[in-house]
Order: sequence, then C-alpha cells, then structure tokens
Amino acid sequence: MKRKRDYTSKAKIQIDPHKHDDQIRELEAKHYETDEVVTVEGQAVETEGSSEEEMDIVSSDTHSDIGRIDISFPEAFSDHCHSRLCYPLSYYILSPKERLLLLYAENFRHQFFTSNLKTRPLVLALPNECNIQKFVCTTLRPTSFLYKSLRNAAGIASFVADYVIYEPFDDNIRFELKQRDADRFLYRKPHAWVALFRSGAKDQSIEQNDVEDGTDRTIEVDFVEPSTGFFLSSSCMDYTLINSAWNQKQYYVNKQVYVRVGEIRWNLQNTDDWEHLLPGENEAGTSIDNASEIMNEKYLNTIPSWVSKLHLNEKEYEERFPNLQKTVFYKRVKHLRFSPYFNKDGKMMQLTLFADDEYTVPIFDCIHFENRADMLLRIEKNYKMLSIKEIFGKSRKDNLLKIVRSMDPNRPKELYFSANVRRDSMEYLRVETGRIIVKSKDRRDMCFYQEFEFKMGGDELKKITQRFKRNYSIPSWKDIAERTFQLMQQRIHLKFHYSPGALTASTCEISKPPKPDYGQEIIYDKALTRTFKANNEVPEPLQLEMYRLIMDQLQSEDMAKKSFKKLSDEIIAILDNRRNEMEHPILQFRLFDSMRNGAARSKCLKEVLEEGNEQDHSQHKNDIC
Repeated sequence: MKRKRDYTSKAKIQIDPHKHDDQIRELEAKHYETDEVVTVEGQAVETEGSSEEEMDIVSSDTHSDIGRIDISFPEAFSDHCHSRLCYPLSYYILSPKERLLLLYAENFRHQFFTSNLKTRPLVLALPNECNIQKFVCTTLRPTSFLYKSLRNAAGIASFVADYVIYEPFDDNIRFELKQRDADRFLYRKPHAWVALFRSGAKDQSIEQNDVEDGTDRTIEVDFVEPSTGFFLSSSCMDYTLINSAWNQKQYYVNKQVYVRVGEIRWNLQNTDDWEHLLPGENEAGTSIDNASEIMNEKYLNTIPSWVSKLHLNEKEYEERFPNLQKTVFYKRVKHLRFSPYFNKDGKMMQLTLFADDEYTVPIFDCIHFENRADMLLRIEKNYKMLSIKEIFGKSRKDNLLKIVRSMDPNRPKELYFSANVRRDSMEYLRVETGRIIVKSKDRRDMCFYQEFEFKMGGDELKKITQRFKRNYSIPSWKDIAERTFQLMQQRIHLKFHYSPGALTASTCEISKPPKPDYGQEIIYDKALTRTFKANNEVPEPLQLEMYRLIMDQLQSEDMAKKSFKKLSDEIIAILDNRRNEMEHPILQFRLFDSMRNGAARSKCLKEVLEEGNEQDHSQHKNDIC
C-alpha cells in the first residue's frame, strides 16, 4: 500500500451552497435533453424493425463503455517478469479460469446494461498494479494477523483509516461539477465501503461479505467507511443507493426497489432481491462440495485470490501513520495520533476541544500515553474548571492510581491509591492548605477516615479526627465511632456508636494528664474524665476500665502523630517524584520487542536472512528449469 505525505484536513471551509446553482441547472437540462434523444431514436428504430440498428444505438451510448472488460486479455509478462518491483506471476498474467470468469462477467455486464439503461453500469473488473484487469471478487484475500487489535472489525477499520491519507483536489468545486457532468445516474459519486452483517446473535463480515440464510431472521447491517474507520447504521442518510455487493466468493447485484438504503433487505440468498453473478453456489449459499464437478467446469465459481498474502511486520504495524503522526480537524475538535515511541514522553493520542472555529481557545484536552515507566495512561485537562486529572496503570511502587489537581498549585490535590496492596490500606488522600484527609479501606482497626489539621508553614498538629466502622464483637457503648484529639487544648473526645433504637450516642471527654517523671506511671484521676450515657441501664464503668481507656487513647494519639509524620514525608516524595517523571519521562519496552531489544532484534534479522537465502535458492532453481 502506497504511503503518502502527511496531510491535515481542517473542516472549517466556508462554501456558498447556491454559488453553482446555474451551472447545475444547465447540466441537468443537458442530461434531460440527452435522455429524450435516446428515447426518440429507440422508438424510431423499433418502428423500422431493425435489431442491428438498435444494438448500434445502445453501443453508441458513451456510458456503455463504463466497466467494459477487454476480452482480448492483454498480458504484461515481458514488462514485469524482470521488473525491480518483483510482482508475483499472478499479477501480470491471466489463468484459463480467470479468462473464463472475465468472459462470463463481460457478458453479464453487457446484458445487464442493455436491459437496464437507467441504472448505473456494473464494474466487475478493474486494472491492477500491472494494468491487468482482474475480477473484483478475486482481489479479496482474507488474512489473519497476530496483532490483537487486528482480530476484530473495529481494529482493522481503524488501522486502514490510519494507514491511508486522502489528499483533496486543488479545486473541489470543479471536480464535483465534472463528476455531475460525467454521471447521469442520480448525479452522485460512486464509491465502495464495507458492510458487516449481523444475523441473529452472530456477527459476520462481508466486503459486502457472505451471510447465512436469514429467511426466518432479520439481518441487520452496519456500514464501515474505510476512509475514517467509523461504523454507521444502514439507515444513515449519507448513503443514497447500493448497486451491488461482493465478497471473495460471489458478486450480488441489487434488484430491489426502495426509497432509502435502510429499506434494503439483506438476505443475499434471496434471488428475488439479489441477482447472483456466478452460478457456482447451491441453494444454501455455500460452494459446491463435489470438487470433481468444479474441476470439470459444471459449476462456474470464483477462484482463489491472485493477490499475495498480506504481510504486516512489526515496524509497519507501529509506524502506521505517514510521517509517524496524523492530525484530523473536526468542527471545533483537533485529533492528533502518533506512532509508538515517536514522542519522548510516550504520547500516543491527543484530543482537544475548542470553543471557537479557529482552534485557538481550548476548553478540554485529553492526552493518552503508552509505554511509560511511571505507568501514566492519560491526562485530562479541563480549562473551564481549571482542573487536571492524571490516571495511572497498576504496578506503580507507590500504588498511585489517579491524581486530581488544579492548575493553581495552591489549590487542593486529590490522590487515589490501590488500597488492596498498600500496608496502610489507604485509597484516598486529599491535601489542602493546613489540612490532610485520608480515607482507608478494610483496616484491621476499623478506621476508615482520618483528618489532620496543622498550622500553616509547619508540621505542628492542631487536631486529629478519626472515624471507625462498627465492630459487632463488642457492645455499641464500648465501640468508638469517632475520636478527636484536640492537641492544642490537651483533650481527647470520644463518641461511641449508637445502640439499637437509641436517639443519642454515648460520649466521653478525657483531659490529658500531665506527663509523669521518668520511670513513673500516670495516676488515674476521676476528674480527668467526663462521660455521658445514652442508656441508663448500662452499668457504670470501673475505674480500671477508665484507666485502661485513657492509656489506650494516649497510645493511639502517639501513633496518629507518627502516622502524620510518615504521611507528610510520603506526600512530598510523591509530588517530587511526579514532577521529575513529567520533566524527564522514561519509556520502557517489552522483553520480546525485536525493534528495541538487541537480542530479539538479532534473532529476527537472522530469521529474515535465512528466509531470503531460501527464496534466492528456490528462484535460482526455477531459472535453471
């Protein structure tokens, strides 16, 4: 497939729809007069009763030459047998079965045209690279690839659309007028696309491809535009008519009368709706099983494709875009795509939405990355909300999954983690000026929320708030629901879970006792605690229980302070690491990447050289013979 230069199409051309109305009216009047002349001459010939003159009138019509097949079967063996392009033999010669097919196709085309003068002529054979006419069904060769993205219709359509760049004409208006002047059949440009058949729950593809017998089932069809790779419904108004459909086995001519393409019935085995070009099919639509009957030419069917097997190496697959990049402009949308490893930061795709038609005021930007060592997958920028979202894959050392931040560095930052693989089970972290919020998942101590308030410009804590889930192994009046460390007031406030049917919850406020001397223990003082019982039936706690409660809370406060210190260091490390990763991105490659791994590349080159030597040896033997 020929690669062309990089081209970007901007969909912002302003065209006056009534600018060429006069020229179009003149062309339509000209076609109308031509049709009247053909009709009158035909009647005159019929009166004279001369069949030979009637055939001359039909053949004199210039449109009868459209799609004509040259039955002299010119070949170009001498021109291409020693060509540097090294075309296979099937490209520039015609086998006896191919000549039989072309004879049959030309006879079919001529009969179809003479009986359907108002219908667009059929094009059953087109010249190939060697200027040899080949039957269209034989130009299709189904090929399977090892690449995962090319194992479905969506991936193949996207690859073809990426690989080919269509260049516009210098004067599109003049070209359109010329097309209308040349085509008196509905004044539309004919082109080909792919149809995907869905019969019941099974998906089937056809180049306008084969389909099972759908007599008792409704057959749905989706159209694929090769130029864009987009999937469109069969009821799309962009399509005016469908003359024919074909695959590698059969050519079908549409015989239906319809107003819209969405009204077409797609049961290709119904001969009332679709005329079959080749008779080499049975009623079920499959090829004849008896090979001897086919070899004896009792049934005329198509032959295997003359096209060489499509080979797509890793380099061609990766460098699918001309000049390794492709830019497409839609209305207020700019879409950029790149080949792998083309950008040093691993950028593969960028989709930008604009507020104006001149593409100067962006409102949203989405950038996709691949092969990043920091596992960065996507960056989303919302210029209206002034927000930036960074999304990561798994396997990061810090287990970071997403960062949501503002374009203003002083605004809050939100970090999301994979809680299942972190020792502290943290899954959410919000960093604000003077406050840090932590949300955890499935911690052993049942804590799911922590909030740290500290003074500006320092690490001195002012307040720590912790919230816990219900622990059903202990009574609700002993199960702490919320714990607040008032570090400036030297107090600890406890709120317990609600008892069943209770309107309020029990609380306990602890005043921190002074620190004892070295080697001394804290002495319990009942005045240090103040409790509220939501249920009077609950017995009063013993002094030993209250003493243990105070000691546990003091120990929990020390652990919370250490957790805050560790958390502050981790936040600084993560933000510094992200800044370094954005400034100095590192790309990684697969172990068996033959294009970048030295050992794998050497092995691949060795296999290519051995294959080349075998081909040269076989070619030498053929030359001797």
